[in-house]
Amino acid sequence: MVYHDNIEEFADPAGYDREDESDTGVAFYASLARETGGPVLEIACGTGRVAMPVAQQGFAVTGLDILPGMLEVARGKAEAAGLPARWVEGDARVRPRRAVPAHLPDGQLLPGLPDER
Repeated sequence: MVYHDNIEEFADPAGYDREDESDTGVAFYASLARETGGPVLEIACGTGRVAMPVAQQGFAVTGLDILPGMLEVARGKAEAAGLPARWVEGDARVRPRRAVPAHLPDGQLLPGLPDER
């Protein structure tokens, strides 16, 4: 169960891109990738607003999102740019098999947090 009861509000990739066309945070997250050397896991990646510019800088990027429509757009953007980013449909509450540095961009994960403790 997710905290936000209207996940459809966040399921429109075009609306998502219109709502936040800025590059806010991209420089910060790219600097973190440079510090760690990658790989980068972006949780709640949406259409790849942050992941794509980081991948363009040569980092191995995996984007994780629970919404397949968002990932479809992200894949299309990556293919058009010739980037080898990886896009995974999944729930951020499931632990990865191995640890990688991760970030939660601008609180985007908050609507998907479980309402159970």
